[in-house]
Amino acid sequence: MSRLTVYRYLRFQEFPGRAKTAERNSKLKPFLNYLHQRFTEGCQNATQLWREIVEQGYQGKAAMVRRDVKNLRKRIRQVESKDCQNKQLEISFATPSIRQTAILLLKNEEQLKAEEKLFVESIFKRREEINKIRQIGLECQNMLRERQSEKFKDWLKNSPKCGIKELAGFAFGLKQDEAAVTQSMSSEWSNGQVEGQVNRLKNIKRQMYGRANFDLLKARVLYQN
Repeated sequence: MSRLTVYRYLRFQEFPGRAKTAERNSKLKPFLNYLHQRFTEGCQNATQLWREIVEQGYQGKAAMVRRDVKNLRKRIRQVESKDCQNKQLEISFATPSIRQTAILLLKNEEQLKAEEKLFVESIFKRREEINKIRQIGLECQNMLRERQSEKFKDWLKNSPKCGIKELAGFAFGLKQDEAAVTQSMSSEWSNGQVEGQVNRLKNIKRQMYGRANFDLLKARVLYQN
């Protein structure tokens, strides 16, 4: 925008609406599909492409063809740049451990970073059954978080049918404690508080390296309360 245009705008009380420019009927428009097809086939010489469409009836200048070819090259560079960035992410991304990979697979896509999403997608391309395991795992995770105990029986029936023996074994183990698992999803009571207190007690005990007696451990626990 020129300086004179800015000065003129400053004199207005409010920003003036810009008039919409009418779409011009370009002489090159009827030949764009042909140009793009030839470009993808490997002919990227603007002069040669201009000669070809002149034989088909094009009456415009070669400069218009050169401008269109230039824009096509620019788009390709943008796509290649994006692919290069993805490769750089893959190179700089440290391969996670098995435990970390399991955590990534049980996350929703919006929770994953760009490099983590590329890693997960690469796993799915190499082993399709991992995606199946992930879907079953997410169903189980949502079922536990949302306390959907009514879906647990159906999940136990369908999980072994996936054809993955490790997952079938996991479902079989849950089936042995079906009553307890169902109760944990439907009851408001939990032993989480007890487990937390036990973990705190063990941490305090480890801090003394086993060199103190029970009286000192009791005193420290009561002091920290």
